[in-house]
Amino acid sequence: MRGIAAATALVGGLGLAGGLGGCLKRVDVIECPGTHALCPLSQPVCLPEPYYCGDADMQQALSVCSGQPQLTLCSTDAIPSGVCYPDQCITCTADYGTCPVSGWQQMTQSVGKDPQAVWITSATDAFVAEGKATIAHYDGLSWTDTTFPGSTPTKLWRSPNGTLFVLDNDGSDNVEVYSGGSWRQPIMTKLSFVSGLWGTSSNEILVGGTGYVLSFDLSGNSTDMHAPDMGAEYSVVWASDDVIIAAGVALLWQSVSGVWSDVGSSLKLSLGSLYGLAGWIAVGGSSSNDIFAVATASNGNTIAVHYDGSSWTALTVPSDATMGAVNLLGVTSVGPANAIVVGNLAANSSAGVILQCNAQTCNPVYQPSVALSAVSAVASPIDVMALGKAVDGTTLVFRTTSM
Repeated sequence: MRGIAAATALVGGLGLAGGLGGCLKRVDVIECPGTHALCPLSQPVCLPEPYYCGDADMQQALSVCSGQPQLTLCSTDAIPSGVCYPDQCITCTADYGTCPVSGWQQMTQSVGKDPQAVWITSATDAFVAEGKATIAHYDGLSWTDTTFPGSTPTKLWRSPNGTLFVLDNDGSDNVEVYSGGSWRQPIMTKLSFVSGLWGTSSNEILVGGTGYVLSFDLSGNSTDMHAPDMGAEYSVVWASDDVIIAAGVALLWQSVSGVWSDVGSSLKLSLGSLYGLAGWIAVGGSSSNDIFAVATASNGNTIAVHYDGSSWTALTVPSDATMGAVNLLGVTSVGPANAIVVGNLAANSSAGVILQCNAQTCNPVYQPSVALSAVSAVASPIDVMALGKAVDGTTLVFRTTSM
């Protein structure tokens, strides 16, 4: 009798139940039908492969995303704002394209180094140009490098049909063309020192450089836009409908239906000593009647202006004891009379700033600890990406979907 009692105690100590004459069964696990997984009591819910065991929260996270494509928004009792990836509901972050991003957040995924330009067309489609022969593409989940046929991509423009144009400042000054998932025959500009790029249609681009603004089609045929100053360097070009903006150091010209006007000289008269030798860095807008331009004057003053279809107006840009003067380096439209401007602090070039501008003023909305150099946005639904550069040259992407 004492031998049988000892054997029974041993079975109990191992968490096993059953008579010695029958099968032993563990009582601290649950056997799942189908998968035959043994789930501990701490994970008492049977789940499909490859998870096998979990809890009620995990079961709900899998259930709400069952049969749903990746990046579908979801929610559970434990995750009020989530996204389906890869097959379960996880917490939304700025890394997932379809997730709402309140305020500005840094994407955690690595992109590369030496950021030059960014272009976003949707929450699941964006490109970043980097100075070491790299074009990175974002698909809503991650950044993937594409093989760039040139060596020094510096400017981007994306057409409505999805064709990507990339200015390659490798000495050839060609414009590389990416369409349908592959690189096509480049546009051979046969020019020197091309520094400005914009597009007017899926088949036509503008380039600017020393003494010229030219239009090119995909076959490389060019049309002279008759830039007014043959000795000037047009490092920035922008266009919408019948309006062309050509800008650079100490010059800002506007062409309406082929007639050029010297906007820079007019602004110099209205701004007086604030103007200095304005270096116009970037132009952006939602239409030919809604254009923003930003510059940094040689005397350290920050300049931002807006065109409403009839006149140009200087905007109020903050400069206080906390933030000081700002070097503005990029601008993009997020709707009528609504723009995002990025740059860095004049007193600390490694500290960035993001401002939101309307037709009268610009106000700071975010100050990351790295300098910012470029920005791009899609207005509906709003999705904005700003490029930053860490001390070691790493490209950082900041994102928001709220204004």
